[in-house]
Amino acid sequence: FYEIAKSLHSIVDLDPLLDHLLELAIETTRAEKGLILLRDREQSLTIRAVRGMQRESVTDAAEICQSVIEDVTVGGAPVLATDASSDERFRQRESVISFKIQTLMCVPLSVRNEVLGAVYVDGRGTDSFSTEDLDFLVSFAQLAAIAIDNANLMKSLKQENLYLRKEVETRYQFQSLVCNSDVMQQLAHLLEKVSRSDVSILVTGETGTGKSMVARAVHYASQRSSKPFVTVDCGALPENLLESELFGHLKGAFSGAVHDRTGLIEEADGGTLFLDEVTNTSLELQAKLLRVLQEGEIRKVGENKPRKVDVRVLAATNTPIREAVEEGIFREDLFYRLNVVPVEMPALRERREDISALTMIFLELACERSGRKMAGFTEEAMNLLEAAPWRGNVRELENSIEKLVILAEAERIDGATLRAILPGISGAESPAKLPETAAPPAAAPPETELGRLGDFDRHWQEAERLYLLALVEKAAWNLSAAGRIAGVRNRNTLISRLKKHGIRRPGKDK
Repeated sequence: FYEIAKSLHSIVDLDPLLDHLLELAIETTRAEKGLILLRDREQSLTIRAVRGMQRESVTDAAEICQSVIEDVTVGGAPVLATDASSDERFRQRESVISFKIQTLMCVPLSVRNEVLGAVYVDGRGTDSFSTEDLDFLVSFAQLAAIAIDNANLMKSLKQENLYLRKEVETRYQFQSLVCNSDVMQQLAHLLEKVSRSDVSILVTGETGTGKSMVARAVHYASQRSSKPFVTVDCGALPENLLESELFGHLKGAFSGAVHDRTGLIEEADGGTLFLDEVTNTSLELQAKLLRVLQEGEIRKVGENKPRKVDVRVLAATNTPIREAVEEGIFREDLFYRLNVVPVEMPALRERREDISALTMIFLELACERSGRKMAGFTEEAMNLLEAAPWRGNVRELENSIEKLVILAEAERIDGATLRAILPGISGAESPAKLPETAAPPAAAPPETELGRLGDFDRHWQEAERLYLLALVEKAAWNLSAAGRIAGVRNRNTLISRLKKHGIRRPGKDK
């Protein structure tokens, strides 16, 4: 039984499995012919495998044997006839008379209290089947039913996987990108060009602009679309774990490495590796990534021999990577390897023509998830959405629409509902204002009341500190956005001012 079970579970496709099952059943029971029938979606029995019959008589034989098999599948009990011609149950049956069947067995194929079908064997010789043969066929059918159920499950999973793959490919096609604005049309044109090659792409832009979606679109439009797309969030793991995740490790390479592990780069072999927030890597790890790009090689942690890999590398960052290169915290050679084709994602406020289309897409998706039906937005509400600053970009818009679908009472969202649920929606973006406490005096004090120069300097420094606080809070601590609001071109100027006043992002270690 071990060899039988081993051979059964080594075949995962249903039709070859059924052929193999019937061969084993006929061989081990010394039968002359046999059939395997399975229930279809309409619960009708259909022939799925046949042996020992002439091709032209298969259909007739199936119809004749149908009565015996239906008895088994309805009753669920096995049938044994050692002398069918004198057996009260079968001697009047057309199959026994026409084919001079001497002995027969039929057992159900059942799994989890469900009858999948039946296996039928018979013979015309003088050797009759015994009760031991029936016991064997019953046990054999139990193993066979499990193997058939697994094959059906595997087929279903393959179909589902194919469906989901097509859904993903459709979702991330360039045609699915909302490109009403000129800047997005230019971007889509560029992406269609670069997707045809294997060049590395560096995607830059603020948080929430859709960098990962663009990377997926490039992958699914490339010749590597049938291979894996593997995403690595370089900022989500500490440095020592990130190297192991990327390159894998050997058993015993470090404390806790209890078995060999394949790294994400190797898992992406033949496909695409997407390095999100690539600037959050150390110089040491960057040198190893450079080797992947230059030589197509990796080396697991604890391994001496390199392994060849074939991956296309896409990378993304929301920080000014050129400044990181100038500051010496990102390798210049790796930057040029990644930045073969630079792609800059526009902020949502720079593509306001796309907001209404994106809003309706997100509304449809949110309604589908929540089971609600909504008519959409009034003109006033849509105008408010189009005028909002959207510091969190497309991601903030999507989350806001989700919130509206959950909390809005009416089927059509108006301006009042929008303001009540999303109080941050205030119309067009306005320049940062100094807090009232930090405003300079409206008029200079009388000459006799002039204070000391040191006092004036302290007041000025405090006003600058309060202004900077208001500025970064307005920009949600996105320093690139803060620089644009303040009209500061050099980001380092803003960084040095923040350091000067000891201003740090809340929750960030000193």
